[in-house]
Amino acid sequence: MRFAIAQLRKLKMPYSYEEEIDLEDELCGFEDIISSSKAKVKGIITEISNERYLIKMDISIILTVESAISLKPISLPINSTTEEIYAKISEDDEDINIIDG
Repeated sequence: MRFAIAQLRKLKMPYSYEEEIDLEDELCGFEDIISSSKAKVKGIITEISNERYLIKMDISIILTVESAISLKPISLPINSTTEEIYAKISEDDEDINIIDG
């Protein structure tokens, strides 16, 4: 999901979103991955200060990979939770992602 700064300013915070993303093309270069389901992303955006946002995301996807033992396809569910901070202005903190546009 992409938001412009102008869009973020108009959203009522905290803002929740949910979407499915097809990552099949991005994952095709990995020889161990046979296929993947659409990634399900649920997130909450919170403004923590002027043009500084905290985004919490839950991501789930099912990868079909080849078994190392039988060489048969097996399903590998992956669930991950992450928090990221995005800011318009850098404060020389390497844990902050800079918003460009």
